[in-house]
Amino acid sequence: MKRVLIISSNTEKTPFAVFPLGAGMIAGSIRKAGYETALIDFAQIDFSKQVLYEYLNAFMPELVAISVRNLDNCCMNHPRSFVENLTLLAAWIREWKPATRIVIGGSAFSLLPQPLMQAAEADFGISGDGCTCIVNLLAYLSGNKSLEDVAEIIYESGTQTIFYNTKPDFPAHTPFVLYNNFLHPVSGNINLRYNIQAKKGCNFHCLYCSYPVIEGRTICLRSPRCVAEAIDVLYEEQGTSAFDFVDNVFNNPQEHAVEICREILKRKYRTAWGCFLNPAHLTEKFVKLLVRSGCTFAEIGIDSGSAACLKTLQKNFNKNDIAHAVKICREQGLHYGVTLLWGTPGETLNTVKETLQFLTDCKITNGFGVAGIRILPCTDLYTNYCARIMPEDLLEPQFYFSDKLDKEEFEKALLKFRKNQPGWVFV
Repeated sequence: MKRVLIISSNTEKTPFAVFPLGAGMIAGSIRKAGYETALIDFAQIDFSKQVLYEYLNAFMPELVAISVRNLDNCCMNHPRSFVENLTLLAAWIREWKPATRIVIGGSAFSLLPQPLMQAAEADFGISGDGCTCIVNLLAYLSGNKSLEDVAEIIYESGTQTIFYNTKPDFPAHTPFVLYNNFLHPVSGNINLRYNIQAKKGCNFHCLYCSYPVIEGRTICLRSPRCVAEAIDVLYEEQGTSAFDFVDNVFNNPQEHAVEICREILKRKYRTAWGCFLNPAHLTEKFVKLLVRSGCTFAEIGIDSGSAACLKTLQKNFNKNDIAHAVKICREQGLHYGVTLLWGTPGETLNTVKETLQFLTDCKITNGFGVAGIRILPCTDLYTNYCARIMPEDLLEPQFYFSDKLDKEEFEKALLKFRKNQPGWVFV
């Protein structure tokens, strides 16, 4: 077992194509272990059997690793499932050479491993980070390790699905990311955005969120110096210092974010980056540091401007925290947008109007609101409100929307608000 082809199955290019960071880390781990590897990214090339076969024939892999980033677009009003991409890819690979082994991983796979394994009829699955697991799996396939010694691996044995799901700590060192490992040229017509990961894990308890399922509740921090070194590699290899931190919340813990900003300021080149912020405990001093170190945009996930809905959503902040945070960002010149979720349990027309008035009062003129909350397994939303749904039925998009909120009246309220707020997008 010597040649591994990694496929990023994500095809989304809106608002921009994103470099498949997880697949790049997997590729780096495989290369470092002495195996030959290459990557194809379907966000950059046409999704078709003909295109896939062109690269399969060029590389002739013995193992194909398919990364599944998202189950769907998480949009109740315009749902699109991405599961079919996975099943098509697996079927095309088996048709190409039936003996080729297939392993599936990625954040979406970690949410519904067994149903996705069965849908794709894959040989193996990897739940979790995967950088160590893929190397150990290759050692097993090469006859140098027992399968029982491969942590995070999932496989079928008869009628049973076997899980070896011990998740190793996130390494403090910078994982080796292969940026220039594509079999295809990086298209100049695509605005490819690069990512940096500074931590994994989330210790918040938001009602709907899947991050604790995917990454665990324990926050595993990468050292600030090593985060800055990862930015150096991106600058040196790709010639760009523009990127986004993909941590679920950049300022949790805030001390870690502060040290990262200080490391960035030591660089001799200017950076331009974005991040996700939690409005709790945001200070003027911290936002000033963000701006000085190159942060050009922050997405603040507030979810609602209703006190009752924030409580139901189990957020760790309140309306005063939000108002304070956006005021500081505005005063310090940090461009920001906020995100909303409509239809949370208990949402009514009154809570919708409360949120819209709150946005007006706080002068929040730019943001994105989504109607309906994607139901995902192992979340409190699923456990408390949707447990009647079988996990395998969640492969296709299913959404929670408050039965106390009339959709027609809701849409009228949003339409009225949008007439004076063109910077808002509601879907």
